Amino acid sequence: MVAGSVIDLTRQRLEAKSHRDLSDSLRQINRALLAESDPTRVLPLVLTQARHLRQAKAAGVLLATDDDREFVVLAADGASGSELLKDARRCVQHSLVRRESVHWTNGAAPSDAGAGPRHNSAVPVQLQNGSFAVLVVVGWLPTTTVTSRYTEEVFEAFGDQVGLVLDRVKAGQNHDVLVKVEDRERIARDLHDLVIQRIYAAGLALQGASRLEPKPAVAERIDRTIVELDATIRDLRATIFALTPAKVGHSVHDQIGELLSGYALNLGFEPAMRCDEEIEGVLDIDGRQALMMVLREALSNVVRHAQATSVEVAVFVEEKHLVAVVTDNGVGLPSQVMESGLNNVRTRAQQLGGSMDLLAHAPRGSVLRWQVPIHY
Repeated sequence: MVAGSVIDLTRQRLEAKSHRDLSDSLRQINRALLAESDPTRVLPLVLTQARHLRQAKAAGVLLATDDDREFVVLAADGASGSELLKDARRCVQHSLVRRESVHWTNGAAPSDAGAGPRHNSAVPVQLQNGSFAVLVVVGWLPTTTVTSRYTEEVFEAFGDQVGLVLDRVKAGQNHDVLVKVEDRERIARDLHDLVIQRIYAAGLALQGASRLEPKPAVAERIDRTIVELDATIRDLRATIFALTPAKVGHSVHDQIGELLSGYALNLGFEPAMRCDEEIEGVLDIDGRQALMMVLREALSNVVRHAQATSVEVAVFVEEKHLVAVVTDNGVGLPSQVMESGLNNVRTRAQQLGGSMDLLAHAPRGSVLRWQVPIHY
């Protein structure tokens, strides 16, 4: 009887230690989350604590795609993402479909401690934006001091911590987007209220000077300068349009359509447009900005140099790349054009891991093809 009391007391002490270990782990995570300016650095800490608490072989956080069939590995500890999914994919998918935790063993594979097979757990985590992540803990050791159900609840508690971290990451991203939007709106206002007005006033002054009957050579230079100022104002207005965030409910298709309509007057016709529906789901605010920049630059050069009577703009997804193609039937662009405005577009594409090519189009005209990889 004394021996039984000692055993019960020992079990109670071990259970209390397990509770303390869990509390200490969660406390460390919360402190790190409050102190760390970059919450993505806290995710490895969550995985490390989850592993060490039950001597697991590996742990990871997976983000599900829309159809719950593929996963993006956000973080892994003790194994690579592919190794985590090697034997756990079906159970992870089951966890996502049922929206409940799944726990399983790897058959009769012995554990290192000789205490039976190691256990595995997949815990779904719903984020504030409605998407789901999964905390996967592979190869954890059962113990006689606490029940397996208690360990499973421990991992569900760590799943809650994963949700907190990922929600804070998303909140930080939303804040960054808001700051960018506010900066772009401010720049757009300054361009419209200050720069364009000054250029317009300079153009009016030159028009007044041209009425003073200057020498023919001077008059020609004044006229050319006025034309360039008008073109500069058009480009600035297009830039302001690109800087202004899309209205709520505005699709990429609508935004491209408005951009093309803005160039219709200068071109003398409405450009044709072809946009795949797939582009709507792959472009963030930076992606839209980059796309609008290349379309604006391409159309501006068609207006200035191509003497075209038709233009087609196509935007689509091809082999995990966003592709924009602008085709005209004009005289083609001179080589110095590539070295000026379009060179910035090419540099931007290369910075994003893509490319830009300007090719001849049969029987006449040119084709600008711009593509950058898409990171789903």
